[in-house]
Amino acid sequence: MSDLESDTSSRRHSPSPYQKEQDPAIIEVFSEADQPVLTTKEIADELEHIGLKQTRRRLYDLVDEDILETRKPSRDRIWWLVAEVEEPLTVRYPLFRHVRNRFEILITVLGAGFGLVGAFAVMLFLGLDAHGMQPPLIARQDILVVGLYSIALGVSGMVGGIIATLILFIGQRYMADYLPDWPG
Repeated sequence: MSDLESDTSSRRHSPSPYQKEQDPAIIEVFSEADQPVLTTKEIADELEHIGLKQTRRRLYDLVDEDILETRKPSRDRIWWLVAEVEEPLTVRYPLFRHVRNRFEILITVLGAGFGLVGAFAVMLFLGLDAHGMQPPLIARQDILVVGLYSIALGVSGMVGGIIATLILFIGQRYMADYLPDWPG
């Protein structure tokens, strides 16, 4: 085996951490596809920030890991899943993919989460105060302060998400109306 072949072989079996992050995205493409067999170009077209050459390299790595199988029956190489692979959460729960891809929804969801934490902290404070109890290692007033700050942060996040949604919606409408080549 030549030095070039051994270098290619060792590189194929030890992908960088960045390359390993691309595997779930590739598996997600197969999970969302209407057909079980895809061409290299079809896969690359669905991946963001990954070119055709890098996609091909990752596909061959997945073949080496017995996750994909490939064949070239004509001009285009085809790929399909052969292993039972756990689908990413974004495939099992499409709402997660939507939240991940939309910044304004992410802000709103985080705001709602902080609001719930704050509401829980305030209820805990009220319950402790009503029974005259003092929790160990923390003052009741500190629980109230954390709860109020969390609620304020939650409301800010939710309002920020709504404002971002409006700005993006109006911006996309404006761009689509006045710039015909705009993708929105």
